[in-house]
Amino acid sequence: MEMNSTAFLCLTTLTAILLRSFWLIAEESTARGQNQKAEIEISLIRERARNGDPKAAYMLGWFYMTGQDGVTDYKKAAEWYQQAAVHGYPDADFLLGYLYEQGKGVSRDYKKALFHYTIAAQHGVAIAENNLASMYERGEGVHKDFREAALWYRRAADQGHLTAQCNLASLYFRGNGVAQDYSQAASWFRTAAEHGFAPAEENLAWMYYTGTGL
Repeated sequence: MEMNSTAFLCLTTLTAILLRSFWLIAEESTARGQNQKAEIEISLIRERARNGDPKAAYMLGWFYMTGQDGVTDYKKAAEWYQQAAVHGYPDADFLLGYLYEQGKGVSRDYKKALFHYTIAAQHGVAIAENNLASMYERGEGVHKDFREAALWYRRAADQGHLTAQCNLASLYFRGNGVAQDYSQAASWFRTAAEHGFAPAEENLAWMYYTGTGL
């Protein structure tokens, strides 16, 4: 029986940032005295974005990326995220990194993905820390470096990022970038499992089933 600990990087981390974006836009709507579910005047956001407002540029990118106005356009999303990123909006750097990693709206470029993930991670964006760690672990856009991967997974894990906790546990289980430590692996798997993260639940169950480190 072989344990298969996986890192659900794209869906998990992207969902997290999009939910964060939803509440940001909902707050904008509420600030104007509208119901959170009311239609948002995209034209006003677009005007602010064109006037150099990084928050508005980020939101406009989110609209294009998620098709909130009925049209999904990754290329335009990338353009507006770029504008927001240039003005120091780290969430935009994360999503720009994601687009480069996935090749959506831009040519796939792991080095550029790494660049933008790094900026967002250095600003403490946990999901960017997790994805940056993954790139170091897989050697995408950079030479493989398990120690660097462990460092960034740990930073994200300490912020409560469930995927990072599971990924860090996997490094401890295999002894990649850290000393092999089944006790630490079980501890991090348990932390994520107790919050309902299915891959961690499966891996922790496997450790109990085989008596590995437990």
